[in-house]
Amino acid sequence: MKSPLTRLVPETQRISREACEDIAGKLLTSSAARDWVTQAAKQGLWSWRIKLPDGPDLRFTENAKAFEKWARREGFQVEWHSRSCVTLDGRSIGVWEPEISWLPKT
Repeated sequence: MKSPLTRLVPETQRISREACEDIAGKLLTSSAARDWVTQAAKQGLWSWRIKLPDGPDLRFTENAKAFEKWARREGFQVEWHSRSCVTLDGRSIGVWEPEISWLPKT
């Protein structure tokens, strides 16, 4: 007989995927990006790293892919960079965040 916990794993994975999609859908929007890059440009900057919450890896969500597609269509470059954080359970992990840039081609 299989342990009842093994059936919980697929459900838990689904919940995590859905949560990541939801978070990315709320944070990685074209309207928010327009505001960020406009404010950054007004400060003389050529790029802006989008601060994401500590913990979830949003890089491979459909919403993150749609965000990258929009940004590139607009002429921006997008690169994902990591930073360290401490999670609620005390682990030190890397968090990936997109950096959007608009450096002129030379």
